[in-house]
Amino acid sequence: MEPGAPKCWALCRLRGLQQQRHLNGARGQLLRPTEGGRWLVRTGADVHAVRAENFSVAAEEVPEPLRRIWASAVASCGFLLLELARSGGTRQLTACLVPLNLPFWALLTLACSLYLQAPLQGPVAPPALGCWRQGCGVQSLLLVVLLRLHQNLVLEPFVGGPAVAKIGAAGYLASFGLGLQSLGPEASAAHVLGNIWFLLGAYCHAWIFEAHFSGHLCQCLLAQSWFFRQGLMHRQLLFSGAPYAGCFFILFVVRRERNLRVRMEAAKMDVEYSLEVFLVEPLRFCQRLALVYIMVYFATYAMDLWIAFEY
Repeated sequence: MEPGAPKCWALCRLRGLQQQRHLNGARGQLLRPTEGGRWLVRTGADVHAVRAENFSVAAEEVPEPLRRIWASAVASCGFLLLELARSGGTRQLTACLVPLNLPFWALLTLACSLYLQAPLQGPVAPPALGCWRQGCGVQSLLLVVLLRLHQNLVLEPFVGGPAVAKIGAAGYLASFGLGLQSLGPEASAAHVLGNIWFLLGAYCHAWIFEAHFSGHLCQCLLAQSWFFRQGLMHRQLLFSGAPYAGCFFILFVVRRERNLRVRMEAAKMDVEYSLEVFLVEPLRFCQRLALVYIMVYFATYAMDLWIAFEY
């Protein structure tokens, strides 16, 4: 099926209706084609039989407000990196905004992808995939900058040792994995390998930090600050809570797939889409949740950087 062609469960927007003009511009969801060549479209609690020329699939349209939001986010991120390069990482506020931008970009990428064609509820549309790839590229760049800042301002001055190189290598592996995801299609080997490297690198980075740096930082000069201790505590909670979060993600996905099975049986969807829903979709959903979780972990580095500038 060609990109942008109607697909079951794809989002769409109604247009050109003559008898029900109040529905023009309404957002709906394609259920299934009918024998008469129309599509059943659900808008809220109602279902309408609509010809293909009277709706546009969400994969075909990128709303102007979304373009402006995305462009503004890219411009602000570019300005932040330029200011950071100009100051050499010596400004407190600029350095602390880098880790805070990571969860912001993770949520923005996920929200924009969901809006463009709900990638967690069906095959990913080209605009949604493009949004995801660009977001991964930006997060990869921000993560590299953050790791370098944290290493120069916190780890080397206050702890040091050979473990600094190890934790840096693990973090750069995670960043490289994100970069790979921004290069190829979702089903490509580069994307899958990049996702594995990102998760592996992020976990190794967090494990090395807890094993070699957390205890030393609790006894260093920075630990006199309550704000710094809160950052260490939240980071430790996120690391120790990762297995529980993974179990929650799995339970959430299982419950969601059970609901999708009922919807698929009602819509009489084909086997190919069933494989997409029950095999690829859970992995994709967990990947999105894991990305946000990991970026929240890295956002706690803002507390370290803020206090490091005061000592």
